[in-house]
Amino acid sequence: MASFEEAIAGMLSTDTAITTYVSTRVYDSVLPAVNVGEDVLPAITFQVVDRRDEPHFVGYSPETATMVQVDTWCATAASRRTVTAVLRTLMQEWRGAWGGIVIRRAFKDSDFDSTEGVDDGGPLPTFRNTQRWTAWTRQAPVPV
Repeated sequence: MASFEEAIAGMLSTDTAITTYVSTRVYDSVLPAVNVGEDVLPAITFQVVDRRDEPHFVGYSPETATMVQVDTWCATAASRRTVTAVLRTLMQEWRGAWGGIVIRRAFKDSDFDSTEGVDDGGPLPTFRNTQRWTAWTRQAPVPV
């Protein structure tokens, strides 16, 4: 059975609107090490930052609220705006089954822009957007 991380990785890496901009540069947690001249941006990273099981009055529930942070990393502010808008639309419409995980709905909790290495002449100046989403999921029933 797939994990939530596998579900979001699958969704981000197979959506043509996203891959048009980031190609295969979708990473779990951190950007990979950079070699000089390597085409590394734009890219997307994601990581689960909170997971809450939602109990019922009668006990166990298959419902889970999972908060995921999705970061967009770009070389320019214009690229950040474009990729961020595409990502926002995709996450708002994210529903369906991914290897045993049923994504019921995702709600945006926060959204902010930042820069890294732009003012200090760092080796790879980046324009970053951070979005936090809570996705309501349910484990698909296991056939008996």
